[in-house]
Amino acid sequence: MTKEDSTSFWTFSADGTFRKYRTGEPANGDVHFTGTYSVKDGRLSGQFTNTGVGNGEIKCTIDGDGMLLMEFIEFWHSPAKHVDCTGIRED
Repeated sequence: MTKEDSTSFWTFSADGTFRKYRTGEPANGDVHFTGTYSVKDGRLSGQFTNTGVGNGEIKCTIDGDGMLLMEFIEFWHSPAKHVDCTGIRED
């Protein structure tokens, strides 16, 4: 997943949870934060807590080329900061 000028690894599990790993860390690296998500009408949305920083939200769709397009919303800013992110699936 690319967010601003950094790349990080995210995992979305079938149980409705996701993990965001610290920038540059592999899937077995340090977890930055976790959250929950659901999918409805082809859209993924979820909430997370960035411990010590604040709460946030994600809103995602997948485009025709299979690219994950995510709006990463940081509620700890005033007003809330919206960051566009992109990602690809790795097996």
